[in-house]
Amino acid sequence: MESLSVLAPLPRAARAASASRGFSLAELSVVLAVLGCFLSMGLPRVQLLSEQARASEAFVYLSHVAKAQERHRAWCGEYARRLEDLDLGMATPRWFVIGEAFSLDWERRWSLRLIRREPNGGHGPYTVVFSERGFQRDRSTVAGTLVPGAAVSSRAP
Repeated sequence: MESLSVLAPLPRAARAASASRGFSLAELSVVLAVLGCFLSMGLPRVQLLSEQARASEAFVYLSHVAKAQERHRAWCGEYARRLEDLDLGMATPRWFVIGEAFSLDWERRWSLRLIRREPNGGHGPYTVVFSERGFQRDRSTVAGTLVPGAAVSSRAP
């Protein structure tokens, strides 16, 4: 049979060295400084992505309004003067205030404006306007970086 040998306890200096495995205050400060630099570089991009997502809400809502307007015109012979007359089937935008539908000739034209007023990562207040022809770039004040598909089309060869 093998005999069990009892291990001798570690010397006091070895025990002290093995017990202090934590990080020093200087090491933690360096790690926090590096993380802070990464966050400061990435924060503007996160804010832009967040505002792009909110702006896409306006484009989705207005494209649904445009389709509902076309259905209403096919059924009634003119565009709806009130959003309540449309069969949208979706909730009102959370991040935008809906303007009044506008037209001088409801049989052929309509226009609707959504207004973004809340603080939004440095973009300021902006509007998105749709009409029977779709998105109206010349009547909208939304930045080009927030228009869905604008970044993709600028990279195309």
